Amino acid sequence: MDKLNNFILSSYMAQILDKVPVAQDYLCDTSYIDPFGHIREFGKLKMKSIVPDSLDLHLNEGIEICYVREGRYKWIVENKTYDLYPGDCFITNPWQKHGSPRGVLDIGSLNWIIISPDKFSQADRLKLGKWSSLSPAECTEIADIYLNSSLSNSFRSKEIERVFDELQNEIFDRDIGYMARVNGLVDELLVVTARALKKQTDTAAKNTGTDQMARLNHYLQNQLHRNWKTSELAELLDMSQTSLYNFIKRETGFSPHQYLLHLRVEIAQNYLKQGETTITDIAIECGFYSSQHFANVFKARTGFTPREYRRLFLNC
Repeated sequence: MDKLNNFILSSYMAQILDKVPVAQDYLCDTSYIDPFGHIREFGKLKMKSIVPDSLDLHLNEGIEICYVREGRYKWIVENKTYDLYPGDCFITNPWQKHGSPRGVLDIGSLNWIIISPDKFSQADRLKLGKWSSLSPAECTEIADIYLNSSLSNSFRSKEIERVFDELQNEIFDRDIGYMARVNGLVDELLVVTARALKKQTDTAAKNTGTDQMARLNHYLQNQLHRNWKTSELAELLDMSQTSLYNFIKRETGFSPHQYLLHLRVEIAQNYLKQGETTITDIAIECGFYSSQHFANVFKARTGFTPREYRRLFLNC
């Protein structure tokens, strides 16, 4: 057996054979991970053919981090199916039932580790143990990311491959200081995965925000004359009024009312530059309830009255 490509180190042999029957061909001497009570399992498999009934749905006694090196894998977590490709990383929490929807290990190569913390559940905060150098605050932050990554359990990170390779070398070589190095690399794996998940979640939120702003601007600009109420905008964007206020404030720096005035003045400026529409008609078209109201708001935001602003551009 080539331990560089195919090995399974597990502290619970009977359970692993129940969930992965094919594992009996790859189990190694457990003394490699005996010094690390928090590492329940560490493995690397390169499958050259599909093995029927080789991976049932199961739970782990810890946090599993899996990295796909080669091939394509179908994975299911709590009835949600994922397609995993090289470079994809996958995390499952102790309470999440997961595995292959077909009960097989597909052709390909993957790494995985199961980390058993002192405490971690949907109710309890993450407590790793004395082996970890991460602070309680850092553990809490990592736990929050793992718990709230409802968007997806999977993400892409080539950095994970490097950490797995270094872990493998340290565990098998047992060189000077290897215990400290292994513990540090497990910490690093938790940090790197949490950062990658957070980055993915933040990017998705940003993209969603961009789409929502585009929708909001579409509604407002096409019906600028309308006397919009906050409740109507919140309903259009399918969010509460409080969420709408926070969303617009975050994206633009304005309150909803101030942002609407900002848009009205911006579009009024375009009308004034064209010089064809009367100021009264511009006021009505842009949703101001009178010419005087229009003049007051416009001067407060530009430093010019509408007439002064038009004259400025028409004389250019």
